[in-house]
Amino acid sequence: RCLLALVVLLAALYGGEDIVLRYRISHNQSAAVFDQVPVYEAGEVKGGKLEYYFDQGQMQVCVHAMFPHFGSAPCWYVTRHREQRITQALPGRLPDALPSPLPDAQPDPSSRAAAAGALIR
Repeated sequence: RCLLALVVLLAALYGGEDIVLRYRISHNQSAAVFDQVPVYEAGEVKGGKLEYYFDQGQMQVCVHAMFPHFGSAPCWYVTRHREQRITQALPGRLPDALPSPLPDAQPDPSSRAAAAGALIR
């Protein structure tokens, strides 16, 4: 019951915030809704240290809200996470999240014809 009340409360907060943001945008107050925050890249160097690349800063669009809206992260989150880590994969090794390549399997034409014949009957 408590979990259901929490889910309903969060959904109401998100929906109310979305309505307020859409109202502000429709009344030409989009400057109060969106902002741009500089984000910098950081690469890991020897010894596990990070090297920041301040000359390659990019601007990330964020929304002044508690939750993400319109494909943009909230500004409170973006300002706390200004670094984007650059990772480099080792040569010859794929990340664990990618599936291994499968051999090209060609379907047997006779099985396709048999399946089509079963549908007609």
